[in-house]
Amino acid sequence: MFLSGIKRDTLKYGFFESFRPGFNKAFTVLSGNVKGLGQVATGQVNARKSVMGPIAIGKKYLETYVIGGWTAFLSLTAMLSMILAFMNILPIPALDGGHILFLLIEAVTRRKPSTKVLMIAQQAGFIIIVGLMLLILFNDTFTHIFYNCG
Repeated sequence: MFLSGIKRDTLKYGFFESFRPGFNKAFTVLSGNVKGLGQVATGQVNARKSVMGPIAIGKKYLETYVIGGWTAFLSLTAMLSMILAFMNILPIPALDGGHILFLLIEAVTRRKPSTKVLMIAQQAGFIIIVGLMLLILFNDTFTHIFYNCG
């Protein structure tokens, strides 16, 4: 099968044999995306061109399916799942990583943070997440609808 002009070979593995290459591929993709996220955060890479919202992801799914079929479509789904899992464990309050952070703080200090501190952290985390979502949606809409119309 040809994917963007590159010939791809199909490798066949048994059920248990497939774990190691699958694990390696998943974490290679994840580590590349984590490095990319770090580059976006430090300003080495333009966030506007690197971060995708739902419109860009939908276009990428369509393009991936047309070029690579169901295998490529499911590979993209697996990649997005790995990225979302990573994002969920970031130590941002309101995400699972934020809860883990507060549990670690409680384990170290042997005191539970006050309810007020937890509420403020949750609200701050929620504001950060909603702000990022709005920024990504605005960028996605502007880039893929209005910019591409002309």
